[in-house]
Parts: sequence; structure tokens; C-alpha cells
Amino acid sequence: MKASIEVRDNVIIRHFSGEISLNDMIHSWKEIFLMIEEISGYKGVITLLDDAVMPEGPAVVKGMSNFLNENQDRLKGLKVAIIMDHPKISYAIMMDHMVQQLQVRPFATEEAAFRWIAP
Repeated sequence: MKASIEVRDNVIIRHFSGEISLNDMIHSWKEIFLMIEEISGYKGVITLLDDAVMPEGPAVVKGMSNFLNENQDRLKGLKVAIIMDHPKISYAIMMDHMVQQLQVRPFATEEAAFRWIAP
């Protein structure tokens, strides 16, 4: 698994490749919290999962949703775009319904995600 975090045009971008786990995704958020004190000052977060192999199932969606809800004070109002393979897009849709104070949307391309986050 490889993960990187960068900031471009006031948008935080997380890029994953290889086989990743729920713990990897949560660890990446924790790294962002350490790097950036006030996340609400950013336009949003793009998570690139199109090069990643991630576990499937409701446990991952629930685990990620629980983590985001537990940290909603830091993430309130933030837009989170998730770039992933088409069959797994339903995970992002389910997460949007489970996470409070946060907008989560699936996208097929990084360009489309940027247009939504920073129109």
C-alpha cells in the first residue's frame, strides 16, 4: 500500500495505490489532522482510490462513517469527493447518508471532483 497527501488549489488530495485497508484510510485522515490544524479553511478533500484495491463490504463503510462522525467537529461542512471504480461507487453513496455534517460524493474522475469542490 502506498498513500500520499498533497494540497493543490486549496484542496487536500489523498492518493492511495495497492491494497489498502480501513485502518490505512483512517491513518491517512489522522495524518491530515496532524499536518493541517484547521481543515475547515480548505475547500474540500479528494480521495483517489482508482489505483487502490480496497476491502469490500458494509464493515468498511460503517467503520469509515463512524470515524468521520467522531471527527465531525473538525470536518463540519467539508466536501469529500471519492474517486473510485464504478461498481464500488455505492459505498460512497452509502457513506454520504451515514455521515453527519459532511458532504460525500463519488466521482469517476479527479477533474469532476475538483469542479464540485471548487466550482
